[in-house]
Amino acid sequence: MSDFFIDRPIFAWVLAIMMMVVGIVSITQLPIEQYPEVAPPGVTISTINPGASAETGEKTVVQVIEQAMTGIDNVLYMSSTADSSGRSEVRINFLPGTDPDIAQVQVQNKLQAAMPQLPQAVRDQGVKVNKTATGVMMVVALSAQMVVLITTMWAIIWRRIFLSLSVVFMVSVRHRCLGRNTLCASGWTRIN
Repeated sequence: MSDFFIDRPIFAWVLAIMMMVVGIVSITQLPIEQYPEVAPPGVTISTINPGASAETGEKTVVQVIEQAMTGIDNVLYMSSTADSSGRSEVRINFLPGTDPDIAQVQVQNKLQAAMPQLPQAVRDQGVKVNKTATGVMMVVALSAQMVVLITTMWAIIWRRIFLSLSVVFMVSVRHRCLGRNTLCASGWTRIN
């Protein structure tokens, strides 16, 4: 079957273009109620506790926040991380169909009640509450012989692209370094 299309590239292109046109026409005719829930909404609580170990962050920040979040409506599950740099993150995923704005307000209300139990250093740094989608939307991996120069240059370029996405498409962009360089520009986007 593949030999047929390899021997007739023009036919393959015409067929591919026709399939794209049919897809575009059909998606415009699809009622909005038919769009599936791609991912359940979520709310992420991010904190920084300077100088704290991962274990300290787990005991003094993550557990306090997780206990405070009990009783919120439509919670599917919670997950949390704490690392050795003092960063902690609690992610609360809600059932599909939950209004993300209401979920964020509920989380902020519960968090305000738990703020006095958090360490002073965490309160001084601030606690961020953001609506998030459930997955990584894009990962960019760079590799080069001149690692420092090339990856730093590309990281700056990709960072500008990510930030321009937030203006053009009204999405929030979050980038996270997954490599050795501080300017690493892997990231993901989420719709506000």
